[in-house]
Amino acid sequence: AIVFAENQYGGADAETIVRAPLVAEVSTPRVLSPSDKAELTLDLQNFSGAEREFAIKVAADKPLAITQGERKVKLADQAKTTLNFPLSALDGYGIGKIEVGATSLSIGGTTAGDIRIDRHFELAVRAAWPAVLRSTPRALEKLEPITLGADAMTGLLPESVTARLTVSR
Repeated sequence: AIVFAENQYGGADAETIVRAPLVAEVSTPRVLSPSDKAELTLDLQNFSGAEREFAIKVAADKPLAITQGERKVKLADQAKTTLNFPLSALDGYGIGKIEVGATSLSIGGTTAGDIRIDRHFELAVRAAWPAVLRSTPRALEKLEPITLGADAMTGLLPESVTARLTVSR
């Protein structure tokens, strides 16, 4: 900081560290395919100035699933730990939402819940192969119903199928 007056001036500086009392970083795959299995990795580091115990909760919406999503971890000041959570892609496709939360618990006179983080992430679930186009040209001799058989969807994700009928003369 610098200060001045009509006949005087002065200055001083001090180092200031700005960071959260609990740092949480998540690592996931960029994309999953239906039925894939992976791990969500959560790196935690305690910068609160005291030993803390944290309640950790990781949850996911469809088409993702997290198992064993609740844990408790005790961290000394400046300590770091890594937690792994089993992550699965369910059948279907879309953007899955992952929520990571941590709340401090009471240890040695500290206030429970005074440190809280909530983080939100997205992860795509999509087919491992590119889009498929199937075409069945037909010549109609007379006006009659046209049906699309169930075999037209064989090997495809049912929720991803779009059917289109084009008629011309």
